[in-house]
Amino acid sequence: MSRPEHLDPKSQQIHHNWTRDKRQKSQVNGQTEVTLHNKLLRTSAKSRQSQL
Repeated sequence: MSRPEHLDPKSQQIHHNWTRDKRQKSQVNGQTEVTLHNKLLRTSAKSRQSQL
C-alpha cells in the first residue's frame, strides 16, 4: 500500500497504520513471538473447548 502522502484526499481520511497489520506473530528482540493477546485467546478457547 502506498504511503499516506501519496493517497488521494478520500483515502487519506480512512488510512490508518493499524489497518495493514494482520499478522498473528510479532517480532520482539529479533525473535518471532506470539502476542500476549493471542496467547490469552488460545488458552480461553482451549478451556471452553474442554468444558463441552
